[in-house]
Amino acid sequence: MATEQNIRTKVVSSKSKTSLIIPFVYSKDFQQIEDTLCHSWMVNNEHIERKNILEHVSNLVAANPEEMTKGTIGQYFEFKKEAREKYGLPKNESNNFYLINKKEQEIACFKIHKVSLYLFETNVGLLVYDIKHNSDKVDNIILTNYNLKHLNHLFQSHLYTQKEYFQVKNNNERSFQDLPNDMRTLSDITANMLNDLDVQTYFTNSKNGPETALVYNFMILDKTLLREWNSQEKLKLALFKLRKGYKDSYKPNPNEFDTENNPETLQLFENSFWGVSLEGLTNLVHLTDDDVTNDFFTSNYAGNLEVSYFYIYILALHQRYAFLKLNALASEISRGEEEAIIEKESVTIIPKLRKDINFLILRGFFKHVSSVSHQQKLYEVIAKNLSIEELKEDLHFELEALAAIVELQESKRQKEMEALYQQSEKDQFDQREKNADRFLAVSTVFVVLSTITGSWAILVDFFEKSNRPPLAFPAPYALLILSVLLSSIGVWGYRYISAKWKIDRTSK
Repeated sequence: MATEQNIRTKVVSSKSKTSLIIPFVYSKDFQQIEDTLCHSWMVNNEHIERKNILEHVSNLVAANPEEMTKGTIGQYFEFKKEAREKYGLPKNESNNFYLINKKEQEIACFKIHKVSLYLFETNVGLLVYDIKHNSDKVDNIILTNYNLKHLNHLFQSHLYTQKEYFQVKNNNERSFQDLPNDMRTLSDITANMLNDLDVQTYFTNSKNGPETALVYNFMILDKTLLREWNSQEKLKLALFKLRKGYKDSYKPNPNEFDTENNPETLQLFENSFWGVSLEGLTNLVHLTDDDVTNDFFTSNYAGNLEVSYFYIYILALHQRYAFLKLNALASEISRGEEEAIIEKESVTIIPKLRKDINFLILRGFFKHVSSVSHQQKLYEVIAKNLSIEELKEDLHFELEALAAIVELQESKRQKEMEALYQQSEKDQFDQREKNADRFLAVSTVFVVLSTITGSWAILVDFFEKSNRPPLAFPAPYALLILSVLLSSIGVWGYRYISAKWKIDRTSK
């Protein structure tokens, strides 16, 4: 069984490549990003020709300032060589890095050939370490990839530069633990490199730095593979481990060997296989007995991988992580209280989210990237395995759900406002009635008192002029009775009107 055997086939190392890709979200202004990074990063002044990539897709990421156009959504940077040692990398790209475990055993030896950075207007970034393996054995490369993709390094392993390594090896009494940089990891180095960008997340639970990296491989196997009786099984086993970033202890399901019906694999040529997963992307090529075919894969094809195929993968990764970022933002909004959602809506968070989604779809989401069929087919397989279309649809569902919550809460708030308004109107009406009652009471008392006072004054004046006893004539009696009658009518009128208003107010 291939799963139980080592893959000892040699690799044409000069034409092979491994990259560790670390996605993240940053908060710095994209328009000012070049000024932010100028002390450690530089733009590439060379024009990069992306063969067979559609023009509008090729212009999405600018390799230098002159390529910036209205359609540009990202920028490409390279780490300055003079800044390498400052951040814990070997001073020269030709110097080795050593991964040493806690027992001071060497796990891996490799070089970080180049560090590059892709930054997009969506505030999604991709940091890329280009790795050169010192070993030319497939098994060794697979194991090294497994250890390196876990950026904090398994088994408490740590990185040492070539200079530090030889300091210990040349001094038998000295230990790696005695070195000042014995706690260095690729996670630490990455976090320090991106410190100026104010990274918000690496899409992991870790707050201090990234935990894992995606692994991209391009590997050309020596044609001696064809001489082995189980060469195809070994090839498919290597394809499984490389695309997943797994080691020998991961035993694949037999279906993983089916390169025709497996959605994660694609055979574009007789001797070229692609493997795609959420953990990474790999292209496994083996040389043949045909020298013309071999020349193609070691020259034109290998060169085009860097500028075209890898670029396609970067664009697909941007779409995936941009949608994941927006999905996370939508989920964060929905986790708030309903009242908080309304408050956030009032400051246009949800409309901004909708705007960001539309801009991403218009400027960064596409289904066609190349005029060459096999490049286009590869992109479709990558997009499918990265679940880009599903993420886009999920985001629309979440946005619709948020909009529905906002609509319901807005309706509830409107009803509450209407109820408050009606209560306020009722309170004002009641207050006006109370004021009218008070005015009527005062007026009635005033009328009664005025009537009695006026009647009494008339009686007194009449009796004084007639020199007769006050009760001698019937007229005074009539005036007195009239005063009492008017007073009674006033009191009765007040009570009647007051009662009528209370009945009307109750009916309302």
